[in-house]
Amino acid sequence: MRWIILTLTLALGLVLGCSSPDKASEAKTKTPEAKTKTSAAKPGTPTALPSAAKAAPPKAAQKPAEINVADGDSQHEDDDVLAQLVGIWRVDLDALAKDSSIAKLAEKDRPDALALMKQTFQSMAFEYAADGKMRVFMGSQVRSGTYRIDETTDDGVKITTVLGKGAAKIETKSKISFLGGTAVIEEEGQPTLRLLRGIPTPPGAQPPQ
Repeated sequence: MRWIILTLTLALGLVLGCSSPDKASEAKTKTPEAKTKTSAAKPGTPTALPSAAKAAPPKAAQKPAEINVADGDSQHEDDDVLAQLVGIWRVDLDALAKDSSIAKLAEKDRPDALALMKQTFQSMAFEYAADGKMRVFMGSQVRSGTYRIDETTDDGVKITTVLGKGAAKIETKSKISFLGGTAVIEEEGQPTLRLLRGIPTPPGAQPPQ
């Protein structure tokens, strides 16, 4: 999320500078016992967030062999966490007003800063798959990567995400807490985001039910 926050931080600086002068991311498989070739089409990497019509509700988590979980974790606990985590999450724009980066501003600066934050996060979404893969959407931009469960907590999970490859690789540690049908993602030094299930809603449209 750091690549998004950098853009937001720079933009916030511009807003505050104007209003307050004093404030400075084709796999082929062969059946071992049969010599006839079978192929499975590799899912293509989308260039935009899936449409609402194609967005399926989160499925009950299975026991994927590929997901990396911390030693000592109970498999049943991991399945419960995955059942809550798997799916697409969008940012709750109404909750941004409570973020500390907004609350600490002078009252006259808050409306412009909040409007900028909403504009930044209105098209953002996180997608977690049961096999340990993930994607981050922001408008037409898509970043693909992986995540692993490091630890389960009383109300959620601690994960490590890796987006990009090589010099562009970004590894991030986050804590996700589940509160009913919502989630809260926390990362040190970054805004705390409240998440809702489903894809982002275009400005002016009614949110999905």
